[in-house]
This record gives sequence, C-alpha cells and structure tokens, in this order.
Amino acid sequence: MMKNLFKNLTFTTLLGLFVSLVLMSCGDGVKEAYDAEVSKADVLFQKKEYVDAKAVYLKASSIKKDEVYPREQITKIEDLLSKRQEDVEEVSNIPNVEVEKGLVESSSSKPFHIIVGSFSIQNNALGYQKELSSKGQQSLILRSREGNYLVSVHSWETLTKAYNYLAANKETLNEASWVYRVK
Repeated sequence: MMKNLFKNLTFTTLLGLFVSLVLMSCGDGVKEAYDAEVSKADVLFQKKEYVDAKAVYLKASSIKKDEVYPREQITKIEDLLSKRQEDVEEVSNIPNVEVEKGLVESSSSKPFHIIVGSFSIQNNALGYQKELSSKGQQSLILRSREGNYLVSVHSWETLTKAYNYLAANKETLNEASWVYRVK
C-alpha cells in the first residue's frame, strides 16, 4: 500500500512539474511575443507613424490583456491624431491667405516655387508676408507636405527656370531661399 501511495505521489509530482514547465515555457513565449510587438509599436511611435503604431499596440494588448503600457500609448496616439485632425480642420477653415491682389498663383502650371521662409506657425508666415509686402515684394503662403507654412515669392513652370531665377536673384533674396515643388 505504501508502495502504491509512493508511486501515485511520484507520478502526481512529476505530472505537476511537467505541467509547470509547459506553462512556464508558454509564458515565456507570450512574454516574448508581447515584448516584440511593444518594441515594434515603440519604433513606429518614434517615427510618428501613429496609425500603424496603434494597430501594433492593440495587438500587444490582446496578447497580454492586463498590461497598462499599450493602453496608455494608444490613448496618447488617439490624442495626437485628434490634435492633427483639429489642425487640419483649422487650416481648411482659414480663408485664402492672399492678402493683396497680384500675388503669385499656386497652380499646377507653375509648381516650382521660390521659398524665402518656412514657418510652423501660420501667424509668423503672415507676419513675414506683410514685411515683404511693405518692401514691395508680392508673396504667397503655401502649406508644405510636412505642414509648414512656406512663403513663396515667385513660381515657375519648370525646375530649370526656377533655379535660374534663384541664381540670378541671390542678392535680392535671402541666402536661405530654395526651390519647392507643389504636388
């Protein structure tokens, strides 16, 4: 009887150890998968690829449902995306920034612009535009693909003409002027 009890106890103990080892190895796999997803999401977040980062944080959150970090990051992303949307709506509600007649037209026939200033805040671009206007220089404010406000003083139909103008007018333009293509 003692022998049977010992066998059962040994079998139960070994079975318990085996189950523990299996569960621990699965836990490591879950942790590794979670850590890999969080790392991917963090890289995307740093690159400001918020929509993709959010999707990967959601995946990480589904792997380990009790983790707080992915949910916090998702909240941050939603706030950032909401702010971006507000900025887009604000800009779309702004009337044309052309203050005076005769400003350079932004059309697909003249996509190459001579840029004399770039500003992250629209009011700064407007202030610079007024400064140029007070000196008799016509200008136009464009929105760059990155969201900056660019002050353009002339536009051309070809890249060559734009660079020729830039080279010929280096003394009257500021030295940081460049050519920008509107798409």
